[in-house]
Amino acid sequence: MTVAVVGGGCSGVLAAVHLLTHSDGRSRVVLIERDAEVGAGVAYGTDAPWHTLNTTASVMSAYPGDPDDFTRWASRMHLTATANSYLPRRLYRLYLQATLADADRASGSALFRLRARVTAVHPRGAGAIVGLDDGGHVEADRVVLALGNLPPRDPVDTLGTIGPRYVRDPWAPRALAGVDHDEPVLLIGSGLTAVDVALTLAGRGHRGPIDAVSRHGLLPRAHAPWPVEPTPVPAIQARPGLTAKALLRAVVKAARAADAGGGDWRAVVDGLRPTTQTLWRALSPAERRRFLRRAARLWEVHRHRMAPSVAASVDGLRASGRLVVRSGAIASVAPDGGAVRVGIRQTGGVVRELRVGHVVNCTGPSTDVAASDDPLLRSLLASGTARPDPLGLGLDVTDDGALVSSAGSPSSVLRTLGPLCRGRLWETTAVPEIRDQACALATALVGERRSAAV
Repeated sequence: MTVAVVGGGCSGVLAAVHLLTHSDGRSRVVLIERDAEVGAGVAYGTDAPWHTLNTTASVMSAYPGDPDDFTRWASRMHLTATANSYLPRRLYRLYLQATLADADRASGSALFRLRARVTAVHPRGAGAIVGLDDGGHVEADRVVLALGNLPPRDPVDTLGTIGPRYVRDPWAPRALAGVDHDEPVLLIGSGLTAVDVALTLAGRGHRGPIDAVSRHGLLPRAHAPWPVEPTPVPAIQARPGLTAKALLRAVVKAARAADAGGGDWRAVVDGLRPTTQTLWRALSPAERRRFLRRAARLWEVHRHRMAPSVAASVDGLRASGRLVVRSGAIASVAPDGGAVRVGIRQTGGVVRELRVGHVVNCTGPSTDVAASDDPLLRSLLASGTARPDPLGLGLDVTDDGALVSSAGSPSSVLRTLGPLCRGRLWETTAVPEIRDQACALATALVGERRSAAV
């Protein structure tokens, strides 16, 4: 069996690692990535020391049953690390590369790495033809789409009118190189991307004011400076007729009770992690939409938190007045000489104007696959091989990641994992969830291989 893994970021490397680890020795894994380096992607491609992992080393292992694997690797690299360390993100890229190399050496199956961009996947009988941008192709029995996060989209159409003073993708090479040290900067968004950009500007010597504006004006919460043991909450259970309102009330009640009893609300949020996907699937489509409208941002800032050191740096920027976080919406954008004038509509309809040197899009990755300009996604949607999920959060997939066609049929050839499964699973962007999906996917494909051999 030949399995083509499309994408060599975190999702792709974890998929390849588990395919090799679970292999029966009679398979080929073809890892296709357009960049020279694997394991990077948006999250781990940075080399900045201030960009740390947003969780401890203990939950970043590539293997579900071995939580200490990442920590042991760090120790072998002569790094000071414990299970509770928040390590630089660049180290996780190196860990993924080393783990892939180890899995390749130990496996009886072959790993082939191919540097190319996949432009199309054409299902053919019991397999597929994977088309490449150089005109070549790969014949595969199964295809795993590990595309990671989609590039961000413009939050306001008029941003394109200000030319190079608008940074559409802050993760693009040298995206912030044109920002002068003393000029005011506006960040659209106040999530983890905005935190990364603010710290990057500060780390490069930027001295000007930084404003971050988002609809709710909420920054991610901080991890506790001490270890917090996740606490399962038996009262929060998936059940027929579960509503978003009832679910939120139960979570808030449990978090408040934890704080009142001398505990920590983070223990409740982390305790929900193993059951979040089950709870999400228990909500009806209408209730999922209600959750997205009313509570998604609150969940995000409590669930996806800042490392303590990062939170301390952000607090320092805010205390000095260099970083101001505002709630509001962009009402107008216009060039103003050698700057940009931006109108921000605040509570009550009042519009506040800011004059800044650059505007940086920090709204995070897009989830709208229908609007993507990626040739592979456009090809899959145009052919009916795939369809967007009803919530606009990615592709429509089954619980095990099989793509669902425009006719509603799950594919027997094409699987995906990671962010593209968000509409089905909700929590599917962090390493523990992606790692578990990669393990389950590999187990299933190896099972198919053995069944076919009988």
